[in-house]
Amino acid sequence: MTIVKNPERAKRAIAQTLRFTCHKRLSPTSWALAFSPKRSWGSAPLHPRLYASTRCAGLETPARITCSDLPESLCHNRLRQKLFTSLETYSLLVVILLVMIPSLKSGMTWSLFSLLPKRVTRRRAIIYTLLLSIPVLSCQTTSVANLKTPGKDPVPIYGYEVVHVWPHDPGAYTQGLVFNEGKLLESTGQVGHSSLRRVEIESGKVLQKLDVNAPYFAEGITLLKGKIYQLTWQHQVGFIYDAWTFQKLGEFHYQGEGWGLANDGQSLILSDGSNRIRFLDPANFEVRKTIAVVDGRSPVNELNELEYVQGEIYANIWHADRIARIDPRTGAVVGWIELTGLLAGGEVSDEEAVLNGIAYDETNGRLFVTGKLWPKLFEIRLRRK
Repeated sequence: MTIVKNPERAKRAIAQTLRFTCHKRLSPTSWALAFSPKRSWGSAPLHPRLYASTRCAGLETPARITCSDLPESLCHNRLRQKLFTSLETYSLLVVILLVMIPSLKSGMTWSLFSLLPKRVTRRRAIIYTLLLSIPVLSCQTTSVANLKTPGKDPVPIYGYEVVHVWPHDPGAYTQGLVFNEGKLLESTGQVGHSSLRRVEIESGKVLQKLDVNAPYFAEGITLLKGKIYQLTWQHQVGFIYDAWTFQKLGEFHYQGEGWGLANDGQSLILSDGSNRIRFLDPANFEVRKTIAVVDGRSPVNELNELEYVQGEIYANIWHADRIARIDPRTGAVVGWIELTGLLAGGEVSDEEAVLNGIAYDETNGRLFVTGKLWPKLFEIRLRRK
């Protein structure tokens, strides 16, 4: 047995020889599978027939080679037959076994093999077996053809039913909304007008308010373990408050812009206007993981205000009258909530008065939505279309 000192050169030489001289379009990988006992290149011993071809290819004595220079077993029909039996045969046998294994218990498969002629080539045996497996396929209750291809089912669409309508401050540029103890915590934006508020749902009255001074543009908020976390848009800093007194407890920092904020009880969940959602450790604000939100294969960009609802992330899409329901493990959109027509035409005039703000009453299963500069807050119930 001989060791090839330059295996990469050997592979290239063999491939070139067989392509242009023997007209066999084979890759070095095919050679490795067909003729290398250990299925490996490098310093592993090679099959004698393979070494004969590397020597002819000029590794030891440079010379132009033809098929006549190679052993007969390495060219033309014999080579093709070897590769057929070593690759195609085994691939087809795997498929046949996967299809026919469920019928082995009943003995149908063994009875089919008994129909084959006693003296038959392996290639013909495969063809006969495939033909004889057709009735077996038709008898299977869970055939390969009946398996669903993942990702092909359409994403469900949900409409809405309005349960209640309540007044909302038409001057509030809503950036974040959280249900807490029968009231709403609300973050409003715009430089010089940003604030943190506690709002009475039934009247829309602001019960408590803390201004967020310039130059900050306040964004999303979330409530976790007695603390309110509030983002700012472009300053890469967030604020931490006591949930009852609104006393400022500290700050935290993050990279990029801050848009929406929610939590799953363990991590802060942050959107930045792209299709990325980051999960931050609330102890040190390091990124635990990042998911990319996609609908099928299409990225869903401009994710805005967030809310964690029964194991899913609900996300407003900037300047769109719909909410994405997102699997927090994979980033896949598992549903769309269409809210077109929720606010009647003419009730707002500002082009930035868009849907933004989701709050969820976990105890009673109530879902609230509103928008920037909207005069109304809605409690809605979802209906699948």
